Amino acid sequence: MTTKQLPELNAYLDTHHLEALATPAEQARGLTGACYGNDFYALEQRDLFPRTWAAIAFGADVPEPGDLVCWMFAGQMD
Repeated sequence: MTTKQLPELNAYLDTHHLEALATPAEQARGLTGACYGNDFYALEQRDLFPRTWAAIAFGADVPEPGDLVCWMFAGQMD
């Protein structure tokens, strides 16, 4: 996701922050503090999570092969 695709991100993340998101996990840093408020949460729910995959469980969370487990994630039930 880039600020060109979602211009509202410009209010929260500059180029430096976006570049940091592409670093390997062992070098990762948290997002800027502005990303931990209600407005950014609403932006994530509306424009980010519906467009991307998100890991929300482990295989051990599913009792048997072929079983399904429903989760509420970012305001959506999957």
